[in-house]
Amino acid sequence: MPHLPLPSLEVIEQGRAYLTAALLIEQHGTTQQWRPACVLSGLAMELFIKSFLAKDDSRFMTTLNGVDIFNGAVAAEHGHFLDKLFKKIEPSWRQAILDTSERLNRGYPLEQKLKDYAGYFFNARYGYEAGSIGVMRMEVLDAAEHFERICTELLPKV
Repeated sequence: MPHLPLPSLEVIEQGRAYLTAALLIEQHGTTQQWRPACVLSGLAMELFIKSFLAKDDSRFMTTLNGVDIFNGAVAAEHGHFLDKLFKKIEPSWRQAILDTSERLNRGYPLEQKLKDYAGYFFNARYGYEAGSIGVMRMEVLDAAEHFERICTELLPKV
């Protein structure tokens, strides 16, 4: 099976796409689009966390000239709540994330932010439903940008 280095660049790139969309809404949208921007930021952070939970899910296709060929794919832990997903990360990676967060922004309360925004993707998508997060905080975009910088710092060096 192919080796999948962590954090998974493929999963991070997905998170970056959602974060970029959220930032575009913040810069060019109206207050009516702030909920979607917050939801996208929550999804981006979910993906950034899942980049540390990724596993190779490649499927063997064939052998060509003695080389095994795989159809590449990545799988990650299921779930949406940021604080719960973060606790599923292997302890040494969790510590590396926290240490990198501290180095990038001294005193930044990353774990508290993950609790504060834990349900922004899952519990805020449908603002009209009972139990939906009522008041969204645009600071979630800052937290998502911070987590993206952590992921970038921790990517394997080639």
